[in-house]
Amino acid sequence: MQDGTSPAIALRFRRSPGRLWSGDSTRAVVSFTDTQKKLEIHLGVYVAATTSKVAHECDVAVLDHQEAERSRRAMVHPRGKGLVAAIEAKHYGTSPGLGIGRGFSGLAKEMGGKKCSLVFPSQSSTTRRSDRQKGQRGIPPVASRDDGR
Repeated sequence: MQDGTSPAIALRFRRSPGRLWSGDSTRAVVSFTDTQKKLEIHLGVYVAATTSKVAHECDVAVLDHQEAERSRRAMVHPRGKGLVAAIEAKHYGTSPGLGIGRGFSGLAKEMGGKKCSLVFPSQSSTTRRSDRQKGQRGIPPVASRDDGR
C-alpha cells in the first residue's frame, strides 16, 4: 500500500468518489515477478470512458500503473483504455432495483463489459444484525448439521 511514493503507515480510504491525482487516499501497487508490469488498485476514483470521455465513478478501479502515473502528472482522469478492471460495489438490505442494473449496463458499455463487475450481497450479517436490533425479521442463519451424525 502506498501514499504517494512511499509505503503507507496508515491506510486512508475515500468516503466519496474523487480524483486519482488528489493524493488523499491510499492505493495498492501490485507488481509481478515475471514481468515489469505494475497495476494500481484504487477505491472511489473517476475514470474517463474511452469513447464519450465522460468520467465515471469506479468503486474499485484496477489501473495500469503507467496510466495512473499519467493521470497524476497531467491532473486528468485516467483513461478507460488503462482500466484493467472495474468493480461496482453496492450494499442493499433488499434486492436492488432495475435502475442499478441499467446504470451498470451503461458503465459496462462505456468501459468495456469484460472489464466490469457488479457485486452486492443480497443481505450481509451486519444488515441482519441491524434488522434484529430494529425488531425486524432478518434472514435466519445457515443451519449447521451438528446433530451427531
